Amino acid sequence: MPPNNISSDIFAPPGRVDLASDLFSHVLRKQVSVPRGKDTRWLEGKLKETRKKIQSLNSYQKQGNHFGVENPKVTVPPAIANLKIIEKHLEMSLLGWTSLLYPSFLSWMRPDGPEFMVTTWDNPLFSLCVDTSSQETTFTTTPYLVPELAVQYYPAIKKLERLFHRERGTATITAEYAGAIPPKTFDLMVQARKSKLFNCYYVAASAPKKWVVDKKVIADEDPIVFAGVSMGKDIPMQFFVVDVFEPAPSEEAAMLRNSREI
Repeated sequence: MPPNNISSDIFAPPGRVDLASDLFSHVLRKQVSVPRGKDTRWLEGKLKETRKKIQSLNSYQKQGNHFGVENPKVTVPPAIANLKIIEKHLEMSLLGWTSLLYPSFLSWMRPDGPEFMVTTWDNPLFSLCVDTSSQETTFTTTPYLVPELAVQYYPAIKKLERLFHRERGTATITAEYAGAIPPKTFDLMVQARKSKLFNCYYVAASAPKKWVVDKKVIADEDPIVFAGVSMGKDIPMQFFVVDVFEPAPSEEAAMLRNSREI
């Protein structure tokens, strides 16, 4: 069998806090952690180790040396994809972007709608429009969300569909993020764009206190600034935290517990 695992000791535990109302209790994320007394050379060694494993798997797949019950076309590609995600995480960490963001928290629901909204760095508006006027329900979002983010709103789409299936029309929820961006966060956003490492740029924030169908409401709490990196065919886009500002005390504690210098 080919080597397809890598030690998990390079990753700190996901950032979580006890209060269910806080944003970080809904965001599971991995952050590269360098052991005390080590420097970037240790991290570079982990990256080299990962690349060797990828090369070994590629060679294993091409040669077809496997047990009769195995199908390398089925078993090897997922292992390579997982290692490529680790490789990208290590590469980005060496460049200063250490925290990987999992977008599944965007699927969390409240009784009146989604618990989180997503805007771009250039437009503070978020809307989700569900059209039930034809036999097949369709939806659109503002801003355009890459598939890895758009799919997270499936529970919200189904909820709006159930509410309006008898009326056979459209239902839209809209919110505008009205929070101010601190200078430190703005500087990090400029740095991220200038790096040309990312392909898309978003802000996730707690939803308004109450969603109102077909009426714009205001949100201004718990923002996470993040950006996405395309990984190529058959590997989902990976998202990295650029900054979190105006955190609650428990969120700030969570960030401190899960951040170490590289």
